[in-house]
Amino acid sequence: MVSDMKTVSLRYRLMIEGVPSPQPIRLQVPGWAGEADKMANGATPQPWHCRPYADAAVYGLELVFAGNDEVTVSREADAIVFRKNGIPLTMNDCGMNAAGPHHYAFGTNLDIEVPPGFILRVEPHPRFYTDTSGNVAAAIPGHIGPIWYDGLFIVFKNPLFNETHVFRPGLPYAQVFLVPEQARYQVELMSQHDQQVRIARRERIGEYAKATARFWQSNDGGWFNDQYKRLYKAFRLGGDALVEREITKPDERSLLSDLRQQLLTELPGHEIQLIDNPWARYSGLKIVYSEQSPYRFGLQFEYTHFNGLIVGISRKVEKSPVHGNEYESLVSSFGSASHSDWWLWWRDISPADSLLPVARDWQVSREPWIEIANGRLAPKIVEAFTRTHAVLSACGVG
Repeated sequence: MVSDMKTVSLRYRLMIEGVPSPQPIRLQVPGWAGEADKMANGATPQPWHCRPYADAAVYGLELVFAGNDEVTVSREADAIVFRKNGIPLTMNDCGMNAAGPHHYAFGTNLDIEVPPGFILRVEPHPRFYTDTSGNVAAAIPGHIGPIWYDGLFIVFKNPLFNETHVFRPGLPYAQVFLVPEQARYQVELMSQHDQQVRIARRERIGEYAKATARFWQSNDGGWFNDQYKRLYKAFRLGGDALVEREITKPDERSLLSDLRQQLLTELPGHEIQLIDNPWARYSGLKIVYSEQSPYRFGLQFEYTHFNGLIVGISRKVEKSPVHGNEYESLVSSFGSASHSDWWLWWRDISPADSLLPVARDWQVSREPWIEIANGRLAPKIVEAFTRTHAVLSACGVG
């Protein structure tokens, strides 16, 4: 996992009994996060369908209105009127008071201890952004620091004409979350190279979506797909490298075919066998040394999705006998390795391998695919092939 979620202790004090503690926000479906419409043809797009909104909506802690009475705030003529269970009240009678000509404040009766190095940020509850009735109050963003020992209060924007803000027991009215106490920004224009890299990635994501994403058309004719849901999952599992692998996945077979063609150009007269099924084990390349040689140079993925790459010398015929000291000569020249019924000499590959430095698991590593695309991997394989061929030829089996 790339994102190592850390738990931060956030302590609070109830200033009066019965005030709900801050609690993690959960998407309410059906409810303020939308209806329970699946992402399918003919469905109405819902807020929870949008991954950025859904993730942001559950990032913080919600503050829930306490007590047994419903309080409303409405604009009537030029005045802001507070009511409890429909009965007009003075501001202080309901725990609210004016905060300038365009805002009002509410004492939460919560004392929250902000840990050092953080700020407690106040923002509107996520349901504010999906509300169409005008009943949800807009909390004004605010930063509460570690030195704040009074109870937390929230400032809201006054309702517009014909709007009534409703505070109901058990209903969340704002959210809070921690942010770094200080943030310094250095804003600069990307280099032309970095811009081109991002443009190229965007184009690859477009091709990736066409090849793998699930598309659906909403009831109003709009098209949607799950490409970023898939990519976000890949990023959480393996970071940028796995995202790169994911968006290049549709081209893996063509890249392996390109590698074979590059090798054929570099090694004319040698048969090159390619198995490129990502869903099967033992995909890879085999390069025949010569018609009379009992061996082939091999690169083989032991696992699916091009993972577990090994390098070695494979037999053309299973369990064929060793003709002399070829195994010992390979060990002497290239280091220790294993052997089996199919392999004279083999070992797990790595970027530090003395024979062929390359990543072992290509599902999470983008470098091999990039090296195929820019033509740098083929010469490495040719060199490894040539070196092993020389050893085998010296043993009379090349």
